[in-house]
Amino acid sequence: MKRNNLIYFIVDSARHYSLGGKDDRDKLDMMYEFENDSIFFNNAITSGPSSIMSFLSMMTSMPSYYLARNYDDYRHDKDQLVTLPNLLNKNGYETKSILNAREARMKFETMIPHVKRKYFPAKLSENHFIEGLGHCWPNSKVNEILYSFLKNRHNSDPLFLLVWYQIRLDPNCSEEVEKGINYLKQFGYWDNSEFILSADHGYPDPKRGLTRQKIKNMGIPIVSHDLLLF
Repeated sequence: MKRNNLIYFIVDSARHYSLGGKDDRDKLDMMYEFENDSIFFNNAITSGPSSIMSFLSMMTSMPSYYLARNYDDYRHDKDQLVTLPNLLNKNGYETKSILNAREARMKFETMIPHVKRKYFPAKLSENHFIEGLGHCWPNSKVNEILYSFLKNRHNSDPLFLLVWYQIRLDPNCSEEVEKGINYLKQFGYWDNSEFILSADHGYPDPKRGLTRQKIKNMGIPIVSHDLLLF
């Protein structure tokens, strides 16, 4: 019997609710409609407050603090840790990722390799920089890579594919994630795949008043979400 593909879309920093546009981390519009036709896990809780920490937990089923105490304290030993990509790879799956952040591509390469450069749009640089996000590709480019990869993939093995979108600074994120799902349908991956859509972690709610200055005054040395779990 042919095994199903496993497709995992992660939307970085998306909350499970909407604040009506008070910042750019609101639950995506498309998620409300999507959950009506899906199994919706409304009590799922992240294990870590940063992408590195939470993703390690997702892929190993271990609490994130066993693997990374913060964003910079990343530890992954492929010979010591059992990971979902490794298990699937041993069972005949092709495991690939399309990750928008350069640092994620560098850190996660040993766990789940990125698709090859031949699928990249012309002139897209690994060092593409977005003010406020750092070395990161826009979601539109992530989808261009996804389109090219799915269109030109000829491997008959079942596929585990991880696609990472960024909600911050992209008012079209909902449309881009929906576009990615439509590509799965267009190229015949939708009906024979288990599909997961989630965030990696949350982000401080503006109504809590946790401005950068207030966090700094609290004595937290890193002015970011790395040490605050939401």
